[in-house]
Amino acid sequence: MSTIVISDIDGVLCDSVGGALRWVWDRYRVIVPYARITRYEMEFPISAVMREAGVAVDPARLAEELTTLCWRNPAHYHLSRPDFDLWQALQGWQNSGRPLQFATRREPHLRHVTAGWLVDHGFDLDRDGQNLPGGEPLVMSADKLELAQRACASHDRVVFIEDALHYAAPVATQSEAEVWVPEQPWNQAPLSDRASRLKSDEIARRLRNL
Repeated sequence: MSTIVISDIDGVLCDSVGGALRWVWDRYRVIVPYARITRYEMEFPISAVMREAGVAVDPARLAEELTTLCWRNPAHYHLSRPDFDLWQALQGWQNSGRPLQFATRREPHLRHVTAGWLVDHGFDLDRDGQNLPGGEPLVMSADKLELAQRACASHDRVVFIEDALHYAAPVATQSEAEVWVPEQPWNQAPLSDRASRLKSDEIARRLRNL
């Protein structure tokens, strides 16, 4: 039985949100609790906490700063830490020779930043991709539903790990993939019956048992 794992990166394997909050502290000296990031568009909850601390920043300006100075900046992005449980489990999955693909909505011109982070954390992006939809281990600007559907056509079982509900929902309802949603403050809305919200250590346990 062939099983493929397709995983998002930011908010799943890479704690880029925690990295962004450390950047906010470095730049503005405001502590933003992780639990306050209850929206995927995090500039809004972050700017709300900053206003409470007496620091007024327009959300649009903050979004631009986070994008250009934090997430697109290799020096800062590479400081983002991996989720330890998922990192270990996905490493073990790839090292055992089973197909693993990373799918991100990050733009193609950020491939060097994204790939650099994955390689720095031990993932092999040079493996033969013939069993992967699209033929490569890292897919930028990914159409996640299309990837899931293509994977379902060529594998017996597809596990799709995605934190953003607006991507997880169509994969769960319009493909045969199993969708595992790592529990985060920003994805607490109701899920499709075909998706499971799980803590990262439970996702890691399930991966090890596949």
